[in-house]
Amino acid sequence: MTSIQPHDRLQQLLPDLFQATQISGTPYLHLLLGPELPVLLPMESVHESLWIPTGHITPIPNMPSAVLGLMASRSRVFCAVNLAQLLEITAEPLLRQQQQVVVVRTDIRSTTSDNEQLLALVVHRIQGTLRFETEELQQSIDNADDRLRPFASACGQHMDQFLPVLDVAAITRLPALRPY
Repeated sequence: MTSIQPHDRLQQLLPDLFQATQISGTPYLHLLLGPELPVLLPMESVHESLWIPTGHITPIPNMPSAVLGLMASRSRVFCAVNLAQLLEITAEPLLRQQQQVVVVRTDIRSTTSDNEQLLALVVHRIQGTLRFETEELQQSIDNADDRLRPFASACGQHMDQFLPVLDVAAITRLPALRPY
């Protein structure tokens, strides 16, 4: 009687798990800036996403209300901003015990992690990821919310919703972030 190794048995039971699949399209992080305001961020600019207790953001005095303060992750310290307030979508702060945060690289051309500048974007909700082929994205941002057009580089469509692709470089040029 021959015994089957666990790896071999798993491969028999779950053959799809062991086959490499090619996923097409460029990945984007799907976010909500408010209950009804979805946007996309290119995954190439995303460093990490996380939940953090609100108390882990240290306020900075004399900063615009959109700048929440400083936070740390993976031995790095960087600025945290309320993205909806920063883009002047809403004046209301996110009053929660835990914050959903997307940490982005402000310069995606940086070649080493030691040189990259990070910025934490506090958002209403992280929905997940979506993939779009280049030809699926509309370079016209006419369908984007008027308030987001200055920060949008393209627009994708998913389930009858137009999703502006936010340009991290345009966001980092905002006057509220200049002192940072």
